Amino acid sequence: MNSRSQLFLVGLISMTFLGCGKSTTPALISKPESDSVPQQGPQVLSNASREETNTHPQKLKPNLRPAEVRNQMPSSEGKWKNPVSLDDAVDIIEFAQSKGLSENVDALTLIQKAGDSDHVLAGTWKLTMTNLTCADGLLEGSPGVPVTDGSELWLCARIPFRLYIPKGPFGESRINSIKGARKVVAARHEIRSQPCLLTENSTLRPCSVQEYQALIIQDRTDNLFYSESTRAQVLIAGQFNPKLRAILEKNKPLKDYSMTIYFRDLKHSSSLACQHSWGFYRSGALREHDWDSDDLMTWNTTGAFTGMVPDYFHTDPAKSPMMTSAMLFAILLLDPEGHVLASADWN
Repeated sequence: MNSRSQLFLVGLISMTFLGCGKSTTPALISKPESDSVPQQGPQVLSNASREETNTHPQKLKPNLRPAEVRNQMPSSEGKWKNPVSLDDAVDIIEFAQSKGLSENVDALTLIQKAGDSDHVLAGTWKLTMTNLTCADGLLEGSPGVPVTDGSELWLCARIPFRLYIPKGPFGESRINSIKGARKVVAARHEIRSQPCLLTENSTLRPCSVQEYQALIIQDRTDNLFYSESTRAQVLIAGQFNPKLRAILEKNKPLKDYSMTIYFRDLKHSSSLACQHSWGFYRSGALREHDWDSDDLMTWNTTGAFTGMVPDYFHTDPAKSPMMTSAMLFAILLLDPEGHVLASADWN
């Protein structure tokens, strides 16, 4: 991949970075004051993901159903039907509007308004995203990277909460089927955060702008570390059809293309309810593993006891934050005519 395309990615945000010593005990590392910029606000449920370069975000136009249907909670059972019917999913934007909330409501507010006492909005839901990109400069076929006839494209939708893809007890895929694409992943790293570098003492420190620019010129960005994110990117890899490729080759927006995600149980809880720690992802390992966050969190990629640079840098579990998240169970990518370009579902 052309590492210079990563210049599209750097948007520094104010945050405190965690590191760890040669043991698993973390050390607190503060970002230099000179690099500080305002933090991002809450992520909203609208398909317009508040892209900094988009001053007129596209509004979601759901297929509205009768009010008596929209304001009903989806059915929630002790065990999920296998497979879950997509017809059972309730449009979460329509549901929010039925509760008197805006389509731009953030997920936590909706949970507080309509969730149960455990801060869970139980059931099966769907969210349609129309603000699709070609993976924001990160991947082959992205803006700044030429698209050739043989390029595999990565389409991206930014989801305003964290998404997890079902995995088995040993990290194996629980995918039922995938059509029209090679792979679908939920990437949970924050590409707009200030990256970090691993020190000789096995801690992380913030990478300065000057260091970052030098590493790009030297093509040595593989060992930069990016933090976890409060949201997810759903990435679909494939060749796709000639019409879509022609649009992407000209770096034009994907007008009228849409991605509908189907998910279970939107909840606000400790991040440890879904993963074993809160950490940082190595840039080179993300590329090697198709941007799959789950692949990098397995025990044998941490670098522990090997002296190797870790693929996933663990921090103190006690400092893991509260997060809004859900479990993905199906996805559809549609063209402007409503034809399915790609689909996948998990059990």
